[in-house]
Amino acid sequence: LIYKPTLVHFWSASCDECKDIFSQIDDFRDNFKDELNIVAVHIPTSEGDKNLEVIEKTVKEVNMTEPVFIDNDLKLANAFENETVPAYFVFDMKGELRHIQTSKLDEDHLRREVKKILNQRSIVKRNGNKLTALDYTEEFNEEFENIAKELEAASKTSTNKDFNEYLILQAKALRE
Repeated sequence: LIYKPTLVHFWSASCDECKDIFSQIDDFRDNFKDELNIVAVHIPTSEGDKNLEVIEKTVKEVNMTEPVFIDNDLKLANAFENETVPAYFVFDMKGELRHIQTSKLDEDHLRREVKKILNQRSIVKRNGNKLTALDYTEEFNEEFENIAKELEAASKTSTNKDFNEYLILQAKALRE
């Protein structure tokens, strides 16, 4: 699950609303298959939800193909401070929580949030034997600032007004 954004969705076998959204989760899986990890976490909302046969039957009925974590002891749900199904937690490639949505799935909003994360400017850097994910603007901030200053200086020496404007816009973009 490392180095890709991850969508963790909590569901329960007895939750009708959860069953209704699985086709939307499938769409997410299909649309973002190479860019986004999806993990399903089953949490019981009744004693019957702790029955593994019921959970397995539901997984087959809705054709769930993403990994399913069965959290009958609510350890993961408690770690997430989540008591709601359905619920959606989106993490960026660094593992930082970036978005939470509970109850009814607002697919458009969730899609926008996932796209924001996917569009973040990131790189994977090796530090000895360890790989870490980071935003390249953090890594190269000083270099970007130096280039921005050079662009601004160049804009003051050119006699072409449109080119000067372009250079200033490029400097601004490097600082964003």
